[in-house]
Amino acid sequence: MTLGVAGCSGDGSDGSDGSDGSDGSSGSDGGDGADGSDGSSGSDGGSDGGSSGSYEVPEYTRWITSDDSGAVFYAYMDWEASDIADQGTTPTPTPGEEATSSDFPQDPMLGLPFSGAFVLVFTVGFGLAPFGLSGLVSGGMGGGTGGGQQTAGGSQLSSQATDVILSNSAVVLTGDIDPDELDEQLTSEPQSMMAQQFEATDEIAGYTVYQPVQTTETESMMGASTSTGGTIAVGDDAVLFRSSQEAEVDPIEALRGPIEAANGDGTPATDEIDEFAWVVANGGNGDISFGGYGEAFEQTPTPTPTPDEGMGGGMGGSQGGMLGADYELLGEAQGIASSLTVDDSGESGSGEFAGIVPGASQSEMESTLGSSAAESSVTVDGDRVTATATWDEFEN
Repeated sequence: MTLGVAGCSGDGSDGSDGSDGSDGSSGSDGGDGADGSDGSSGSDGGSDGGSSGSYEVPEYTRWITSDDSGAVFYAYMDWEASDIADQGTTPTPTPGEEATSSDFPQDPMLGLPFSGAFVLVFTVGFGLAPFGLSGLVSGGMGGGTGGGQQTAGGSQLSSQATDVILSNSAVVLTGDIDPDELDEQLTSEPQSMMAQQFEATDEIAGYTVYQPVQTTETESMMGASTSTGGTIAVGDDAVLFRSSQEAEVDPIEALRGPIEAANGDGTPATDEIDEFAWVVANGGNGDISFGGYGEAFEQTPTPTPTPDEGMGGGMGGSQGGMLGADYELLGEAQGIASSLTVDDSGESGSGEFAGIVPGASQSEMESTLGSSAAESSVTVDGDRVTATATWDEFEN
């Protein structure tokens, strides 16, 4: 059975080129033990590695910060290496229909990365629409064929995002970004009824911040208030916008944290929280990764946003409401990272998991983690749990 996330295009553009981009190697050999002595797992997906204390953490974690309560919620996807577009087993994201726990794989080592991919597809598809920039990502965002990516009006974009990161309420798209091209797109008259016209209003560490020209209290089709939402920051190597349109979240400050953490003016969560560094070093190295640190994970299905709710429903806070299935054994987890690396066919691959789970039992974890895999290995050392798994064929 092929792994996949059904695609959606937030602005109705047919410009995504649907490139497969998949070079995902399947060779995760996992971490070297739950004590995290070297903190480095064997998966090569999604990570060139970066030092965080005594751990080697994935490169994307430089964008991930903690919130005001010290909690972290993140999702990551290498959009090129993970050939997961428009086919497969994850719930089809239909606005207005809520995904239920039965829609997700019951093996957490599949279900957790699936949840992350599911969230990112929605967040990017709907979140970029008001900016007219849905064409920044290819594959899984509405199909299409080769060439450049298209704006809402059908013109071509040369800018390409290849990696997508959700850091609490901020979405980060990194890749080959042309700031001048995006400035022209953002400040021009909108070519789609879902898009708005923006103007440069601020600057964060070399990133230009854009907000809507008209600051009324009316809501767009995607639920974003034009007075508090619709804020985007554009730099030479990344584009950032908010996933949540909650009025109490300052839009500029929501983007400032990841930008300053990435450029060295701030502190990534991996430098701030040793336990979070340990879980992502041992469980977050795949093409798709999902996890967090802080409050216990709420065992509720991943929400399916509706146009009236926008992208804020169920996505605020740290981990609340973001697990795709009822993983009871992980209900008291203080921190989790789980990732998946997909092979070229999209039908098989490998995964890794790391969690801080009080009261963890070796036998119970072995019966749950990697339960759908052809081969799996689980290690429990006190409250620290690590696992690796390999699938010959992904299945629910």
